[in-house]
Formats: sequence, structure tokens, C-alpha cells
Amino acid sequence: MDVKTCRSLDPKTVKALIAEANPSLTISPRCRGGLIISNAFFSDLIFPGSSLTISPNFHCKSLYLVGSVEFVGVISAQDRQRLWQNRIKGIQRVLRILEEPVGQERARQLINLLCQQFGLEAARQIPLEFIQQVGAVTTQETLLAWQQQGQGPAQLSLTCQPDDPALIVWQPSLPRLQQWSGDQAEFLGSELESAA
Repeated sequence: MDVKTCRSLDPKTVKALIAEANPSLTISPRCRGGLIISNAFFSDLIFPGSSLTISPNFHCKSLYLVGSVEFVGVISAQDRQRLWQNRIKGIQRVLRILEEPVGQERARQLINLLCQQFGLEAARQIPLEFIQQVGAVTTQETLLAWQQQGQGPAQLSLTCQPDDPALIVWQPSLPRLQQWSGDQAEFLGSELESAA
């Protein structure tokens, strides 16, 4: 896959790129991090190797960066198509969990998925409010699922704090991508890398 690696982007730039529905922006398949995009009703979990493109009518209210995330810009239409298919596969993984009628089991399966995908430490950092919204589960069901993982509730982040650097609250007043200056959304060099 031909990619251009982005500089480490600040959260506002990530938000601006997603707001522009940039079809070439993806999460690198080489990283272990991901992204949770939330609106008023549900959250979308985006795994490594997936496109970040979202529907313009999604009305994103916040983003949460899970673990260490590397963003890349994909060059070819064929690679963009494959990464979009990866995104669909990730959505299908979550949908299979959501088909479980028992909330406690949904929470357990979602916690297992988060730990497998992002690692225990990164998964523990995800505030419960995001896990609850992704899995349509209650606080109690989520806490019980973490206890089954061997993690006590005192070790968990129950809610996002306003100063949490991984939380990005969506503000409609943000400037559009074209208005950003400097190197905030600039790609590094012109050399292409091959992602394994």
C-alpha cells in the first residue's frame, strides 16, 4: 500500500480533516491505536488499517483517541477502497457484539474486543461513557465486565475529564481545513512508504 505518513497531528487538525471527509486519511495498519467518534446517539469505533471517512450527516460531537494513533494519507483509489472495506469489517465486528441480547454479555464481548485490539492499558483508559455508547450497555454492566477481566472499578476512568488530551469535543466554530495554516495538516516529504 502506498502511503504518505502524516506528522503527529494535534486533535483539532484531526477533527478538521475528518470534518472535510478526507477520503485519503486512515489510521495506519502498523499502529495499535484507534478512534471513537461519537454523536448524540451512538459511537463508532475505528480500528487500525481503516478509513476515517464519515458521513457528512453524522453530526460528530466528540472524538476519543485510543492508545497511540498514527494517521496516514493513502495515495491510490484501490488502497482507499481496501481501507474502506476494513472499516466495514470493523463495523461488522461491533454489530455482531450488539446482536447479543444480554447487556452484560455485550459489555464483556466489547471489553474483550477492546483489549485484543488496543491492549489492556489503552482499553482501560477509555472512559466508560464511550464504551457504554459503543456497546449500548449500562455503567453497571460495563463495570461488571471489567471486573471479569480482573480490573477493579477504581482503576477505570469513569468519565472524561475536560483536560483529557485524548478527548476532542466537537465545536462547530472550528475553521475549515483550508483555513489552517502552517504544517498542521502537512504530509512529511514526498517519499512513499510501504505498509506491511
